[in-house]
Amino acid sequence: MSESNSPWLGSVTLLLLDAIVSRRPDYDIVIELDPTVLPRYHQNIDADESVWSKSRVGHLTEDDAVSRPGFDPARMLFDDLQSMYSDTLKFFFDIYGGHRIGAIWLLSVSGIRPFRALGGFSSTPATEGKKSKENDKKDTVLLNRQSVLDEIERLGTGLIKKITAREK
Repeated sequence: MSESNSPWLGSVTLLLLDAIVSRRPDYDIVIELDPTVLPRYHQNIDADESVWSKSRVGHLTEDDAVSRPGFDPARMLFDDLQSMYSDTLKFFFDIYGGHRIGAIWLLSVSGIRPFRALGGFSSTPATEGKKSKENDKKDTVLLNRQSVLDEIERLGTGLIKKITAREK
């Protein structure tokens, strides 16, 4: 039996793809990157070939293309996000052609806290219904998740296609 006629080869390939390709529901945030600007997208295990189509709008001609060894904007964004939001989010990224960055909110900043100057994260006042009994007398704050997402979107302008946040 030849390799291409093997009945189990297709199912093994699907299992491997399923294990490698990230699961979106497992992340609180999924940042979709624009594959047309990712120089390592060709290494993606599930790459879309239409990205390299010459009929694509905005496709560079060979005269316009410039080789930039070591330039990886997705990795640079990932490194920036990790350093800026290390106290707020944990990021995950496939450096070999990945076009999504997954993130989860850290539990250490997810609760209600008493307000203090230089709190270390973007915060918003807690509403009356969300205040805990021990913090009733103090001004309390919550992590301002929307402002964090807006800032990530601003940082990735030109690289981020969309940001999807899972509702709690």
